[in-house]
Amino acid sequence: MQLKPRFVTAKDAIAFNKRAVAGTGESYCLLNDGALKNAIAKPINRFEYNSDTDVCSLATATIFGLAKAHAFEQGNKRTAFVSGLYFIERNGFGYHGSINGMNLGLKIIELCENNASEEELIDFLRYKFIYRVTTKGRLVPASSPAFYAKK
Repeated sequence: MQLKPRFVTAKDAIAFNKRAVAGTGESYCLLNDGALKNAIAKPINRFEYNSDTDVCSLATATIFGLAKAHAFEQGNKRTAFVSGLYFIERNGFGYHGSINGMNLGLKIIELCENNASEEELIDFLRYKFIYRVTTKGRLVPASSPAFYAKK
């Protein structure tokens, strides 16, 4: 990851939520601006105060923070899902979609129902979801020591 990650902003999350609820005919409503700001701050604080630069950990903090905050009337898990993908892409990494994308959605539901932990989501992202592409076009999974090597 570059020196300072590019984090999801409250404005980003609001845009993602508006898009998510519009797609299902639900109305947009921000219930708690403070909860949204706290959720957005979770990965930033992890980076700033814990010196955490692990993309899997920071993506998890993004997803977990937004999914559990219930800042919006509808679409909190969908907003968390899209925000996590956006964070991953925005920081120069890729992810395996299709079946693993569906599994990520299920993992977010498990988190919200307290049937999965942040550590389990970090492991899922590390071993099954996030990768980077080398200059030679090779996919390097986040579980590989080469993942954090200089490109």
